[in-house]
Amino acid sequence: MLSEPDVLDVLHLLANAGATVWVDGGWGVDALVGETTRAHSDLDLVVLSDELDVVRTILAEAGFTEVVRDWLPTALAVADGAGREIDLHPITGSSGEGGYQLLPGNERFHYPPPTTGMIGGHEVQCVDAATQVQCHLGYEPTEKDRRDMLRLRASTNVRLPKEYLRCAEKGAGSVGSSGSQDAGMRSDVVLQRLDEDLLQELLEAAVADADPREVMPPVAGPSGWTSERRVAFLRFHQSRSLSAEPVESTYAIVVGKTVVGAARLCPMEDPVRRAVEVGVWIGRSHRGSGVGRAVLHQLLDLACAEGFDSVFASTKVDNAAAQRLLTGVGGELVREGDAVVARVKMADLRGLGG
Repeated sequence: MLSEPDVLDVLHLLANAGATVWVDGGWGVDALVGETTRAHSDLDLVVLSDELDVVRTILAEAGFTEVVRDWLPTALAVADGAGREIDLHPITGSSGEGGYQLLPGNERFHYPPPTTGMIGGHEVQCVDAATQVQCHLGYEPTEKDRRDMLRLRASTNVRLPKEYLRCAEKGAGSVGSSGSQDAGMRSDVVLQRLDEDLLQELLEAAVADADPREVMPPVAGPSGWTSERRVAFLRFHQSRSLSAEPVESTYAIVVGKTVVGAARLCPMEDPVRRAVEVGVWIGRSHRGSGVGRAVLHQLLDLACAEGFDSVFASTKVDNAAAQRLLTGVGGELVREGDAVVARVKMADLRGLGG
């Protein structure tokens, strides 16, 4: 396995030698997401073909002397004595213009110029999100592949093909931004991971189109969006999802380019199963237009990507529309006092779509 320091050390060595490389594969996905989301058995690097010898020499001096796979001119994998592996993907071209990787059968794969990502708090050059998706096509994706791609979509809003959106397909097609949804599923609704900039837009949406009691914990004082409530709204999200140790993942619901609400995934303390609670609020002017359905399906995909066993959602007894959405994805409804709680078993959804 390669750790963040391992990756940064390799990139530093190559940069000092004047070699041009950008990060691909699983580490490339994490660079775009901005955090390390899983363990990685290797490091994939796009390298310029005319610099391949330099790169090999630098890596050999760092201990990567074992040739694991020699598939040149397509790829070359080397490892060190600890079993850490680096997979090189040579291309003809430049970092400014991108280039082509030679594939078997005289075919070629195009890598555009790199974009910027983050690994261990450091900026790195990496493959862009759309190219990452292209690299994950043409074969039956593994569960790890699906999780990588769903995390990538949540962070970058890149469009995914149907084979990566199977968890929430129960009779309803693909979700949100995939571009391959069924009739009636909105394609202009995406979830964007909340950050400080989006938080300001979320506050504006809440003030303009929602009651404070619907979107935040109660705050004493007169009704409406007082200055105290606006500050409390910001602090609530900063403490829950934007802190150094967040307790939940919050997403802005974006329709077109407009923030219209928020959605969250909050892991539950359950010693028996991995369960997560979902929550959604949507501005009044956007309700009843299919936004909620698209959001629910995207939340289920994200829960699937994180490996949760069950998803729980709570709604009001008189909210028939929300209850229909939840039963439409296989939710089992149970009344608990003044609320209706739905449980969706992810195993049922994973079994769909073959």
